[in-house]
Amino acid sequence: MFLRIDKLQIELPQSPEIDPPAAANVQELLGGRFGEMSTLMNYMYQSFNFRGRSSLRPYYELIANIATEELGHIELVAATINSLLNGPR
Repeated sequence: MFLRIDKLQIELPQSPEIDPPAAANVQELLGGRFGEMSTLMNYMYQSFNFRGRSSLRPYYELIANIATEELGHIELVAATINSLLNGPR
């Protein structure tokens, strides 16, 4: 279960101008081979298929919490990309 609060974890600095090349570089962090999406899917899959949860509870909780943290990372990286594409507001 996830609890979503409509607020970023930190206050991101706004890009002073539109910068599509920088947005493309940051997008690699989001969806590249070792990007946040890949990491999220790895930890999410491991937490969903974790066997022996009751006897290994601390390890299951660690993996499930890392998966949840990755969701927050994805939201921050996506907000950074949007800032770079939209410029100052």
